[in-house]
Amino acid sequence: MPDACPGKGFAGDTYPRRAMADRLPPEVLSNQKRGLQAADWFERLTSVRGRLPAELDLWKCDLARRALDLQRMRRLVEHWPEGGSDTDSVVYEYNCILKRGLMVGRFLRWFEDDSVMPA
Repeated sequence: MPDACPGKGFAGDTYPRRAMADRLPPEVLSNQKRGLQAADWFERLTSVRGRLPAELDLWKCDLARRALDLQRMRRLVEHWPEGGSDTDSVVYEYNCILKRGLMVGRFLRWFEDDSVMPA
């Protein structure tokens, strides 16, 4: 291995943990939990909830009709959870299915019709 390449111990999170060993308490160093990037995703999605039906108007986009479960996505918007995103099923349905589906739908609509640019 060339000298400029970091060694095996650099891979993963072992290097940062070793570097911080004398600065952080053991319970922090031994914590294996992972955080969620953009943890406020549900609040942000809720704030634009009124615009989601228009975003789901993808029936005329052939690629979106074939690639996405538009009926399921529409049902999710119509039956918004009152309790927030505290359950695994809400995270899966609304973060994975709905939010990602909206992004894919926007891209497919743009791809199919170059006059429709994502905002």
